[in-house]
Amino acid sequence: MAMDSRQGRSLGGGRGRRSLRTGQDGHVRAPAGHPPTSGAAASCSPSPSASLAGESTRAPERKDPHDLRPNPKVQLAQAKRFATGVLEHYNKNKKIKFELLDAKPVISIPVPRCCYTHINFTARSSEEDSHEQLFFAEILHCSKRRAPSGFIITCCEPLGSDSAGQKFRQPDGSSVVSKNADSTYCFACTERMLHPRGENYVAGHCNIPRVYDYVR
Repeated sequence: MAMDSRQGRSLGGGRGRRSLRTGQDGHVRAPAGHPPTSGAAASCSPSPSASLAGESTRAPERKDPHDLRPNPKVQLAQAKRFATGVLEHYNKNKKIKFELLDAKPVISIPVPRCCYTHINFTARSSEEDSHEQLFFAEILHCSKRRAPSGFIITCCEPLGSDSAGQKFRQPDGSSVVSKNADSTYCFACTERMLHPRGENYVAGHCNIPRVYDYVR
């Protein structure tokens, strides 16, 4: 027979019977020597092994949200996507087709109302015993309504020994300079980006000191 009172409570009968005590707050407590059997109580006191497992699976701390440096992997994927689209356009009008080998990080040059990007990539022609060829390309970013790829190719040329870009170009008096623009050189890109000479690309010709510091 079960007995229930403020002093104690006996549940069940026979062998294995145990007594539960009721505290002043009305909650039933296990007697001394018996661990709590409630699932909620057990979950409040995890075992050391569970704690260590939780620590070992803890997610790594997030990077500094104020770190605005570009991700190299993202940069490379972007450069290859641009170079692939440029080379497909270039091959349409050429008998000798080129296949993309590699692309270098791009330089984007915002100008009023639009943005250009300069690209260097390497490709190899379909001819036998062909060598690796370095290309320069410039694209104008636009809406996909205007171009499905999201950009228009404004320049794509294979580079020769007369390419510019091994050092930051400064006006030398041999080019046409008008209204703070030098149409021969690009002042926006770093020395690692090689360009063709002449007026074959649009962006980067402003020669006002430090005007392109924000894109490097």
